[in-house]
Amino acid sequence: MNNLENDPFVEEIFKLAQTEEVERMAKECIEEFKRNYKPIEIKKAEIFNVLNASYIAKRFFGKSRNWLYQKLNHNIKNGKEAKFTAEEYLKLKEAIETIAEELQTLAEDM
Repeated sequence: MNNLENDPFVEEIFKLAQTEEVERMAKECIEEFKRNYKPIEIKKAEIFNVLNASYIAKRFFGKSRNWLYQKLNHNIKNGKEAKFTAEEYLKLKEAIETIAEELQTLAEDM
């Protein structure tokens, strides 16, 4: 059995992980994400003519329909504008993609 704790290669990896270079690379990745992040600009009337807000909010977020509407409409909540975090935005994107795939499968099976 190989003992990785004393392996020089593993030790070198741990040293590299603590360097400023890795930190710089991580910050660059975060900045790249921020540059490419596009806040959602969907009016509820457009998307929810087709999709059920209650279903999406509950299935994918474990939240209420009102929570989703507040985020979509940028309502003021506790003195701050309600908007999606980057993680929530990606989760909504994935939810819509999942529903699209499920609808495509349903259509193909008909």
